[in-house]
Formats: sequence, structure tokens, C-alpha cells
Amino acid sequence: MNARLKYWLGTTLDLLETCACPRHWGRVSEMRQRFRGIQSWRQDRYYHQRIFHEWYPAKEKEIREKMRQKRPVRVGFFVSEPSKWSCDSLYKALHQHDAFEAVVCVFPQVQRGLPLKKRYSRKDFSTHNARIENHRSFAESYEENIRFYTERGCSVLRGFNVGRRCYESLSFFRNLDIVFLEQPWPIIPPDISVLSLSRQSLVCYIPYGFMSAGGIENFQYNLDLHNFAWRNFVETHWHKEQYTKYGKRNGENVVALGYPKLDAYVYPTEKPADKIWKSGLNPNVRRVVWAPHWSVAKDIIVLFSLFKETYREILNYARKTPQVDWLFKPHPLLYQEIIHRGIMSTEETDAYYHEWAQLPNGQVCFDGGYMDYFKTSDALITDSVSFLIEYLPTRKPILRLLSEKNLGLNDFTNRIVQSHYQAKDMEGIHEFLSQVVKPCSDPRYDIRMQGLAELLNVGRAGQEIVQYLVQQFS
Repeated sequence: MNARLKYWLGTTLDLLETCACPRHWGRVSEMRQRFRGIQSWRQDRYYHQRIFHEWYPAKEKEIREKMRQKRPVRVGFFVSEPSKWSCDSLYKALHQHDAFEAVVCVFPQVQRGLPLKKRYSRKDFSTHNARIENHRSFAESYEENIRFYTERGCSVLRGFNVGRRCYESLSFFRNLDIVFLEQPWPIIPPDISVLSLSRQSLVCYIPYGFMSAGGIENFQYNLDLHNFAWRNFVETHWHKEQYTKYGKRNGENVVALGYPKLDAYVYPTEKPADKIWKSGLNPNVRRVVWAPHWSVAKDIIVLFSLFKETYREILNYARKTPQVDWLFKPHPLLYQEIIHRGIMSTEETDAYYHEWAQLPNGQVCFDGGYMDYFKTSDALITDSVSFLIEYLPTRKPILRLLSEKNLGLNDFTNRIVQSHYQAKDMEGIHEFLSQVVKPCSDPRYDIRMQGLAELLNVGRAGQEIVQYLVQQFS
């Protein structure tokens, strides 16, 4: 659509909405929706033609020539939230292959309440900016992101210039042949999103979590990243079918090769196993992960959390049970939601998190380095969704906490969680700990292992993806 005509139509609709009497507002709103639909349709048609018939084929040809000449194919992972890092095994597999060079392109973690913009001011960098999680400065939070990846041996490319307080431009990443985006939400400015990156790189996506929630299919399978990615590498064949059902490309750009995050279960722990928990691996101590979801409000679609009903009692229980080692693994958004929804003040929330870290039998994990805790623990208690599957390969018991208005799970995960223990209140948590965890009695074990068999390529998903790439360009 011509830019001048688009502006005129948009302005006219704004004027109509302002001047129309209330009984006509519905009609004006309907006209606006149709206008937006036409814009979206025209944009999709334009980008579909350019991306899949011009830009991607040209890049595929270039990569094939590189591989023929034995020149390395450059692969970049665009990341901003360490808690969502799901590609560790894929990065390692690429790094070990002669045909590829892998680099992690790190961006700042932009929390809710802080607008995503190309350039930030000194105020945004202030150490007292309450919009940054735990009152950390923007720059300090960014350096923590960098350290997470460098400590794992990743080669890091900075996607944000701290000195100039702005993101690097699209041309800064022009030598990357393949780019894996971390998530479909806006974590980087639009000029380096899938639609712009596809001009110079093959854009790929691996879900940051195991897609388990029900009722939000358009957000999980039908956003721009899903539809315009060169490839979506998804968890199972069931998930591929959902892209076919809900996505605009009918699953044509989707490949089911397993979930790389689960490959961690075949690797040794990053730390010595007896140093991960405060009590070590004492056989007389049970090690429990508590992972609360962020959805503490009652007025949102994504509603899973029982945090408000249980947070005091679980902490009190931890204080009184030295024979249980606890990991508090909150969702990264929980901190700000607790404050925003008035459950606790900033000072109270800080004190709550701090007490978990200071308990002689407690600790806290905020980033993506939680798989070592999973592998060495004895049980999981959670009202989250992805963890219901991510924890399954431990073969240890899982307690799923159910809120009254729980959003629900998709069909695949529903089949799996039939073998999980369930509770709706603190009484159910006590029962799980006293009857299952402490005595090491797990009557649901056999049926839970049947669910484990439905997972795809556990332990080798990263290698399978690398092999797929090699086959595509050989």
C-alpha cells in the first residue's frame, strides 16, 4: 500500500473515532481492524515473496559455496535472557564441527517497565533505576549476561555498545550466515528482527521453553518469527503438527529434531556434583527444587501461579526442615510481578529473595544454569509449565501445583502430566514431601517413564540439528 495513502486512511480513521457519536464507535473500530488486516496481509505477502523466493535462496547458495570451499559457516545466537538459554548443546556441537564457527551475540536483558529503544540515556543506566530487576544498573545487568556465556566457554559478540548506550546496527551482524533468535518477543530493536535479518542471514528459531501451555496457540506457533524463519527446530512431531495447524506456512519451515536443552542430561555437571548443594550429596538429605511461575495476578490470560497462596508457608517449612536442601528457582519475571501486583513491597521482595539465599539449607538460581540442580535433585515442585517436561529426564518425582483458574496445558503435555503428583494448597505440598520425597517412595514412577518415552532425541538433539544443517548445504 502506498505510504501516503496508508497515512491518509489511518488519519481519517483517527478523526472518525474522535468525532463519531458513541453508537458508531463499534463500526469505526471494525473499519480499523479491517484496515490493519489489509496492511498485515500486504506486508506478509511482500515479505513471503522476498524472504522465501529471493533472500533465503541466495543465502543458501552462498553457504553451499562456502562449504564447498571449506570456509567456515558463521552461526550466531541472539540472546538477552540467560534463563532462556536453550542452545548450549547445539553451540557445542557447532563449535566442534569443522564446517562452522559459532558465536553468541549478547544483548541487554530488558525487563517489563523499561521501554525497548535504540538508544538509552544516563538515567536508564542509573544504579537506582527501579525498573531494572533487583535495582541493578542497565550496564551491570548487561555485564552479568556476558559473564554467563563466557563462563560456559562461549565466544561472545556484544550486540550493545555500553559506551554509546545503544544497540549495534544491522550491518554489524552482516557476516553471520545463520542466526538463531532466542524468542519471538521484542528483545532487540525492530531493525534487527527476523524481517530485517532475513535480508542477510538464514534466521532460525528453537523455542526458549518446551511449549506446554494450552489456549495460546497463536503466540506459540503463528508469530512473525515462526512464519518467516528459515527453519523452526521444534521439540516433537506433535509440535510440528501445531505449526501446520495454526501457522501461516503450514509447517513448511518446521523440523522436529528434539529439544537441545534436554541434552544437558547426558553431560556431566558443570560444577562438582557434591558442590552444587549446600549439604553436598549427603544421602540423608533430600534436595528439592521449588520453581514458582510469574503469573500471580488474577486478571491475565496466562494464569498458573500459586505463589501468593504458598510463598510464606514454603519458606517457613524450609526453615524448619534442615534435612531438606532447597533451591528457589523463580521465573525471571516473578520479582517485578510481586511488586507490581502489590503482593510485597520492593524491600519485602528483596528480603524474601535474600532469605532464601542465606538459609543454611537454601539457595537461589536466577539464570539458565539450573540444569545441574535438576540433575542432582530429588524432586521438583512447580506451577510453571515448561519445567513439567524439562525435569522429566531426571526420573525423579514432580509435584504440579494447580491454581483455581489455571490456563491449562496442551494435549501433548496433558498426556505426560497424568503421571505427575498434583496439589492445590500447602496441605498437598506437605503430603508430597512427607509421603513421596522423604521416604523415597514414588508409586507413579513407572507411568511417568512412559511419558519420558514420548520425548524426541534426548541427549543428541543438538547433534541432530548440526547434521541437518550439514545435509542441507552439502
